[in-house]
Amino acid sequence: MSRDKADRLVIYARNAGLVLLLALFLGNDLLDQYVSPMWGYFDELFAASAIPLVLFSLRKTGSRLRSDHSRVLTIVFLALFALCGLVGTVVNRYMPAVNTVLDLFALVKFFLGVSAVRMLFRGFDMDRAARAVWNAFRPVTAVLFVFAMFDVLTGAISHGEVRLGVLHSVKLVFSVYTILAEIMVLMAAVYVRLYQYCGRRVLPYLLMTLAIMASTLRYKAFGAVIMIVFIYLTICVRRRNPGVLAWSVLIVVMAAATARQFIEYYANTTFTTPRDILQSTALLIARDYFPFGAGFATFATAFSVMPYSPVYYIYHIDAVWGLSPTYYAFIADTFWPMLLAETGVLGLGFYIAALAGHVRRVLRIGRVNACGYASALVLLGYLFIASSSETAFASSYAVGFGMWIGLQLEDADRRRQMT
Repeated sequence: MSRDKADRLVIYARNAGLVLLLALFLGNDLLDQYVSPMWGYFDELFAASAIPLVLFSLRKTGSRLRSDHSRVLTIVFLALFALCGLVGTVVNRYMPAVNTVLDLFALVKFFLGVSAVRMLFRGFDMDRAARAVWNAFRPVTAVLFVFAMFDVLTGAISHGEVRLGVLHSVKLVFSVYTILAEIMVLMAAVYVRLYQYCGRRVLPYLLMTLAIMASTLRYKAFGAVIMIVFIYLTICVRRRNPGVLAWSVLIVVMAAATARQFIEYYANTTFTTPRDILQSTALLIARDYFPFGAGFATFATAFSVMPYSPVYYIYHIDAVWGLSPTYYAFIADTFWPMLLAETGVLGLGFYIAALAGHVRRVLRIGRVNACGYASALVLLGYLFIASSSETAFASSYAVGFGMWIGLQLEDADRRRQMT
């Protein structure tokens, strides 16, 4: 076999692998529902693959890994974050070790997802993968759009509630509305990236993804649509890096569009909803368990219910509807309060610092590729939006977002080395 033919086969295999990986993340909810519940662990398995991949790379390169200042700081801050939570865990001994490990893993799996894809797609070249992704995404987007618009008008697929007057909220055959919105965010980020290769041909498909996202009739989705349009027009089309003023105006516009939900979440003084109670209780826990918190798997996480965390009894919230031992559907409805309660003020600070290091690496993409930068910003922006009312960086879709961000980081590194 000639060298050129071998190289083409490698490129083809990589492109097929990328399309398959995207399909698995986008369709994971459907596989979980209709094929096997085991698919629900796909994101965790992908994130966990970072550990053997790193060990293999260390062995291959003689205990040396490619690194930069931001990556090293991110690792250090994550280690300090884990240490804070583990101190609280060891001191208080509220939950079993297995719950502790699983909760810690969930909180760092976004970062592991970024690392895993960078190991698997070392030297990733988006130039060679763009056509394969473009051809795979267009028919899927068109089909979803047709069904979503039919559902908006009739409600025949989702049987969703009527919101905003006469519109039916849409989730199609996905388990919940937010899952569909999150899938559309990832697809929108892909189309933003493909603008470099397809130009304005991506616009109809990008608009379809935004329409589907908005059809869920969730305020977070409305805010995400505004953010994505801003990023697309400013960074991709006009090739400008938004300044502080532009970002400030965007935040104000997004806040106005989502004001009703913001008031419900943060300006509600009745403290009667599960989210209200989780937020107010987290402040009490951070005060009482200063500075390391109550420990991993003790509060506002899925791993705090089996067994049921003693912290809920201590703060007398075990009888709250949605947080009780018999019905805990809303127990994981926060993110930052969970971090504050479980790892304390110090742990929360270290986690934010780790995210800041990651954001800094994303910002550096803008120096070599505008569309890659815009695409990664779309996903990071949505994660921060979602963190106001869900587990976000520890959620089922966080690893898929991290996977695509990791690809943009790897592609940017390749471009940087070529200049």
